Amino acid sequence: MPQGEQLRRLEEEKGIVVRFMIGHSATSNSILDRALDSEESQHKDFLRLYQLQLVERFALSGTLAATLARHRSKPRVYIGCMKSGPVLAQKPILHKYANEDVSLGSWFIGLEIEHIDDRNMCCSTPPDCEWKAQAGSMCVASFDWSCSGICKSVEKMKFVHERCAEGEEALWNALL
Repeated sequence: MPQGEQLRRLEEEKGIVVRFMIGHSATSNSILDRALDSEESQHKDFLRLYQLQLVERFALSGTLAATLARHRSKPRVYIGCMKSGPVLAQKPILHKYANEDVSLGSWFIGLEIEHIDDRNMCCSTPPDCEWKAQAGSMCVASFDWSCSGICKSVEKMKFVHERCAEGEEALWNALL
């Protein structure tokens, strides 16, 4: 994760803005919220959201930078792995608020968001993403289908990164 001058350079040169997404506590104006507000005013690296379950799936990479650049000119876009296929293929399911994907999707309806189903965000963890990397087809994200994330992520994150991530210079060499 770039910091300081590299983070500023990433924003200015590549047009990529990186923020830590974090929600608010259940108690408004709690000591935790005030501490986070204080840190945000100092570092300017938080994006405070309301009621959103966060899952760390993405490593900052040249492949991600190139993916974002392809859609930069679109005013409202949601790029992701649509695991069940095209977003409106199963319209009746939009009425069941069973998980965060549906809740987020229903929020997007009023914003006229264009949904992009990017299959490079649908790679399984090793060996799948490792084979794709060896073939020159880098994945933007890796996850285990059974967990909707990386199963046992604390134990596996380093392993997945070692097997599937791009080199340190990939971001700066990405063709945007």
